[in-house]
Amino acid sequence: MKYRIFAAVIAVLLTFSASVSVFAREPYAGYTYDTYGDRVPAPNVFLPQKEITGYSLGIGHMSKPSDVFVDEEDNVYLMDTGNGRVIILDNKYNLKKVVDNFTLDGNPSPLKDASGIFANAGRGLIYIADKGNGRVIVTDFDGNILRSEGKPETDYLSDDIMFAPRKIVVNSIGTMYVLSDNINQGMIAIDEDGVFQGFFGAEKIQLTPVQRADLMWRKVLTKAQQSYAATIQPTEYTNIFIDNEDFIYTATALETYEKAQIKRLNPSEKNILYEDMRYGDLEGELVNGVYTVSALIDVTVDDDGFIYALDKNFGRVYMYDEESWNLGIFGKKDTVWGTFGEPIAIDNAGGNILVLDNAKASLFVFEPTEYGKYIIEAENYHYKGRYALALEPWEMVRDMNNNYEWAYAGIGRAQHMVEEYKPAMDNFRLANNRYLYSQSKKKYRTYILRKNFTAYTILFLVICIGGYIIVKKRRKIAEFIKRKINNGISDKGRFGQ
Repeated sequence: MKYRIFAAVIAVLLTFSASVSVFAREPYAGYTYDTYGDRVPAPNVFLPQKEITGYSLGIGHMSKPSDVFVDEEDNVYLMDTGNGRVIILDNKYNLKKVVDNFTLDGNPSPLKDASGIFANAGRGLIYIADKGNGRVIVTDFDGNILRSEGKPETDYLSDDIMFAPRKIVVNSIGTMYVLSDNINQGMIAIDEDGVFQGFFGAEKIQLTPVQRADLMWRKVLTKAQQSYAATIQPTEYTNIFIDNEDFIYTATALETYEKAQIKRLNPSEKNILYEDMRYGDLEGELVNGVYTVSALIDVTVDDDGFIYALDKNFGRVYMYDEESWNLGIFGKKDTVWGTFGEPIAIDNAGGNILVLDNAKASLFVFEPTEYGKYIIEAENYHYKGRYALALEPWEMVRDMNNNYEWAYAGIGRAQHMVEEYKPAMDNFRLANNRYLYSQSKKKYRTYILRKNFTAYTILFLVICIGGYIIVKKRRKIAEFIKRKINNGISDKGRFGQ
């Protein structure tokens, strides 16, 4: 009897232990890519900490949520598309307000398939891309529509093009930049007075191998045949984001573009990020038997300049620094808690990453792990010019993940900036970074030369003076040596007798 009780207790404990380990297991595995483009396992930089639903907020089910925006006070705005409402949360993710009664000139004017939102808490304004109604509206926090902008009046848009705004951002002087379906000339710029300012940041065409072959084939076609051939059009941006310096970031699906899927456009519409960079996953995967590649659906940038791109195909978030170096990858499509069904939008708030899921009708809040915090700390120190302070957190990152090449590069950069060139070279070699290694090697040679300049100068002078004396006194030196040799031979002959 005692044995049975003991066995039952052990069984319960084992079951409890197993359940705890399953609960504690992270919902996805982190990884990065090495220099050769191979996946390398890594600790997760972010993990889910909270899931927010309409039910958890006490306002009923969210229906087809499509966008999330965080204002300058870290208030969170959710575009609840199916319910035609805007849900506002405070910076603790508690419900602050629901705006669901929109009026224009005192008359009801409900939203229809609205899919983009932007807000300015200081001015008390909410900007909405009301796609189904073919308009962009500006409302107050009570739903009173203050402005309604329809299709811009311009010769650049033919009458048969439908205006279907789906995403919107607004700069510091009130100019709206709008993405619209069916329009691939770039973003539509509308100033605060509602005047059309033109198109901004039109995407350049990147030809796929099939399109290149098609262009070659067209050269042998007649003009009549060419008129029937499909024209190659620029790809529309999937999403846009504006930072606190009014630079606009754009995201383009990797399904159609091979490089520069993320851009940072300055006021001259020039991309100031590295043009040759490839974002998203470097490898495709089989999904339900179909070969699938990354498709970036949204992008956000935090106050420290870190870039986060959301992948709708794989349900992953890619983290990059200001130089577009990939620092970590997290997230996954799955049914377990903390994973995505259909990720649709991303933003950041107070160091956290927010991802809106259309299929699960949820907002997930991700917080940095200890590993992620060390990476963020090290990068921040580096870009603020406090290189010596960046060394310790990079060493912590290396100790937690000795396969992480960027940790060795980070240590090397910190050592390089404080003139420790020899150890920097060693770390750059471990990071497989030839460019940074060569930079430290050049500095190391200069450093050695400068450090030993006095000794090298004295040695040089000694060699020069000695050489001068030898050349000048070569006859006397030769006679002296000859005399010594002769004397030596004479002495040897004398002693030999």
